[in-house]
Amino acid sequence: MSARGSMAYYLAAWVCGCFFMSATVWLGNEWHSIEQRSISTLLYIYFLSLMFGALMVVLFGFFLRCTAKGMRWSRTWHWLLGGALLAPALTALLGTIASSRALQGSGWRIWIFAPIAGPHAIGSSGHRWMPLLAAPAGAATAWVLSRIDRAFAAPPSDSPA
Repeated sequence: MSARGSMAYYLAAWVCGCFFMSATVWLGNEWHSIEQRSISTLLYIYFLSLMFGALMVVLFGFFLRCTAKGMRWSRTWHWLLGGALLAPALTALLGTIASSRALQGSGWRIWIFAPIAGPHAIGSSGHRWMPLLAAPAGAATAWVLSRIDRAFAAPPSDSPA
């Protein structure tokens, strides 16, 4: 993949991944009925996700790409399954790191660990099902990333190696 392809890949991971996660949080919000859900709430969640979720989705894109290349995934369903498994695992891992007792107690923790705590804090308030919401968002993001990876893949050479 070229440098332009990498830029498009990680930018799409950030923009699309944060949107899909925001949409699943917005749809999974149990406090509001369907009539009370508003687009402004979705946009607010999306803004927070873009600000605080950048680190997580770039890591997700990196690990997904490394896994896909290492396992030689060529089909879209491989990417979908990988994204649906990787996103909850990464969300749970980073949420555990951000909420560990070893990191509590000082003011600098807020500034340094806000990118890690952000995706977990958006829907936290006692919700242990946050990593499960990441599965459909991870699958949707993986689909977009598989299309970008395929579009920017190096063409097969005609000469034998």
